[in-house]
Amino acid sequence: MNRLVVSALAALFLSMSSLGCTSMAPPPGFARLQANDDYCWRATSAEGVVLGIRREKNQPKGNLDFWASAVRYELERKGYEKVAIDRIRSADGVEGRRLEYRTARQGRPFVLWATVYVTDSRVIVVEAGGDEAHFAGVEGTVEQAMRAVEAG
Repeated sequence: MNRLVVSALAALFLSMSSLGCTSMAPPPGFARLQANDDYCWRATSAEGVVLGIRREKNQPKGNLDFWASAVRYELERKGYEKVAIDRIRSADGVEGRRLEYRTARQGRPFVLWATVYVTDSRVIVVEAGGDEAHFAGVEGTVEQAMRAVEAG
């Protein structure tokens, strides 16, 4: 992968922009957490399944295929195994890609979903992750939350 893409990934995964963030109520069964340097919005279930939103400038200017591939590359580089890639739409009709991955943490199966939405000015990544046994119980809620984001 060339340096421009690696730089874009670093910006996406390591810094927060001044674009602001979606402010939404936590889905049923989740409690809102404080934002941090990586996520502008976060929530958790009692069992530790965490939802988070990252919002960054679309720089370098890329389309959905570019940014979904960049996120996919970064996850696979970190050892995540791809399960599925699905098309998804945000609450305001922006097309996205939901990337489903699995890995092991402390010897237990771990699920990570990353949904990527792209507009002319920004990239929004909605992530959800947790122990597979706990994730299975909130999977429908997580999917609804990922679709409830207003990306445009």
